[in-house]
Amino acid sequence: MSKSERAVMEPPYFNKNGAFPFCAYRLEAHRAADFVLEHWHDETEIIYAMIDMIVYVNGERYNYKAGDIMVVTSRQVHATHTLAPGICYHIVFGAQLLSTVYCIREIDSIIHGRSGIKTYISADEPYFAKLEKSIKTMIEFHENSDKVLPSELLAEIFTFFSVLIRNGCVSSKAPAADAKIECYKNAIDYMRSNLSENLTAETIAAHLFISKSGFFHMFREFSGLTPTAYITMLRMEEAVACIRDGKSVTETAASVGIPNVGYFIRCFKKTYGVTPKQYAKNL
Repeated sequence: MSKSERAVMEPPYFNKNGAFPFCAYRLEAHRAADFVLEHWHDETEIIYAMIDMIVYVNGERYNYKAGDIMVVTSRQVHATHTLAPGICYHIVFGAQLLSTVYCIREIDSIIHGRSGIKTYISADEPYFAKLEKSIKTMIEFHENSDKVLPSELLAEIFTFFSVLIRNGCVSSKAPAADAKIECYKNAIDYMRSNLSENLTAETIAAHLFISKSGFFHMFREFSGLTPTAYITMLRMEEAVACIRDGKSVTETAASVGIPNVGYFIRCFKKTYGVTPKQYAKNL
């Protein structure tokens, strides 16, 4: 299956207005090469999956092995590409969750991105079992909140980061700002905001004030996709949202910038394995 044929999983969504800013998203990959597109947010995210994946964090590629752990801090660009069907957990929480109790300086610095932290933690690490225990409590809190108290959840989050600190996984030096990462974020923002337009590598590169070849190289480096393939994936992701909002196939095609309805249907079926109408019937 080529990269342009991969199915898009729904990206994690975090309700910042919630009274308790915590969620453990359970995403199921129905086939190999499902993926969550690149995104970023203010919240901290812990990735814990039962399948092998390729994970990109700030342009760095990680060959994730089932059962390992990844930590994504505030504003880091990240995406997941699955290599087999299975379950992925994305544990997401806001800094305000820890402001309800005394937050030690080291953990506060990690949560707000002022300190560097080890992104990938293999199951081979001697301290892995302690981290995994904390993660399983976090997941249980989300799925069975009547069995786990909020205070127990907070205790496990503190334990998780304390284990990382004790084992030398945290650096006092904040990650250096990378102009290329910010340029990449701007490119994605521009794509998402202009999906209904005639997006091309030339128009996006001009918006970023860089050359077409420079943009193409940067985009392949960060996403592993060509800009054209990525735009198609964004449009398919938006198409699902339109269909769920009750829009017709014709309306959806126009909304995502593919006015040729026949071509839109072919793209949608190649991505999701069903036509837009079939998808709507299964909602």
